[in-house]
Amino acid sequence: MLDSAIDSVLLSRYMPACAIINKDMNILQFRGSTSTFLMHPSGGKASLNILKMMRPEFAFELRAAISQAIKTNQSVNKKDIEINIDAVLHRMSLEVSPLKVEWSEPLLMVVFTLHESLDKFISTGKHAASREVAQKDSRIKKLVEALKNARLEIDSVTESQETAYEELQGANEEIISANEEFQTLNEELETSKEEIEATNDELTSANHQLKIHNELLTESYDLSEAIIATLHEPLLILNANMNVKSANVAFYQLFNVKKEETEGKSVFELGDKQWDNPQLRILLKDVISKNTSFQGFQVTHRFPGLGEKIMLLNAHRIIQKTQREQLILMVISDITETKALTIKLQKKENEMFAERLEEEQKALKKSERNEMRYSLSLIHI
Repeated sequence: MLDSAIDSVLLSRYMPACAIINKDMNILQFRGSTSTFLMHPSGGKASLNILKMMRPEFAFELRAAISQAIKTNQSVNKKDIEINIDAVLHRMSLEVSPLKVEWSEPLLMVVFTLHESLDKFISTGKHAASREVAQKDSRIKKLVEALKNARLEIDSVTESQETAYEELQGANEEIISANEEFQTLNEELETSKEEIEATNDELTSANHQLKIHNELLTESYDLSEAIIATLHEPLLILNANMNVKSANVAFYQLFNVKKEETEGKSVFELGDKQWDNPQLRILLKDVISKNTSFQGFQVTHRFPGLGEKIMLLNAHRIIQKTQREQLILMVISDITETKALTIKLQKKENEMFAERLEEEQKALKKSERNEMRYSLSLIHI
């Protein structure tokens, strides 16, 4: 209770009257004795708007000060304002200052200061009339000055509004131009979108075709591998340098060699160099350089563990499309047994021919003897 009473006396006697207002001119807090300067409007709805609560004597100055403080964000002072309090003329001043605080909205502090009092109004006598005239002249002078300042402020506001209007007009033109550019860009984007969609459809179709093509290639490759693997005759695939790229199962089984001993090696270095034949070298070289082929090239060689074998070689060039690599397919036919059978049959045919010839000769001699006997018998007759 004591602290409250002390604070009340200090606030009423020593703290200047002030009010904290927001951007909407509503009073948020009071400090000091503000009843001398602010009052609730008579009649109507109560309001805490400072423009509705201020006394008419300084209404113009307060409006102008608030407007200028908001515009410049600086403190604004208004001095030598006359105010009539209980039939006594006083001078007062007001200051509007922006508050430098973190708040949800800009705040202003309005400080009212009451100065010395003027003489009391005298309602009778010549002196009173002259004083009243002087006061009226003073008021008129102040009103003229206030009107002049108001006009200057109005001109400034008008100029600011015109500048703002020109800026808004320029901004509006820029917005219109930007909108046109955006419209054009949007049309270009739509066109690009359609082109992208068309390209995407083409890519999808091409990808589908490529997938089918790859599947066909894979199937073709698998089929080729299967055909090569199931061939009964040995097969070698050579590159342009005459190195073995691969061989089929029949080759490994017939010559009893391993894959790692064959692939990547020169065909002329395989085994005990049984394929290192000068004429074969020339033929294989011509297959690559002259795009020729050969069939029935015979090689006779004694292979380790196999004995003497007679081989017929057939070669043909192919081009691997995926890597544009030239390859040679060389098929090896073992004709050892066939050759031996052929020789045996030829020998048997010769023997049979000799026997038949001998029999025919015997028959001919017998026939000649018979004819001779018949001739002799005719002579005796």
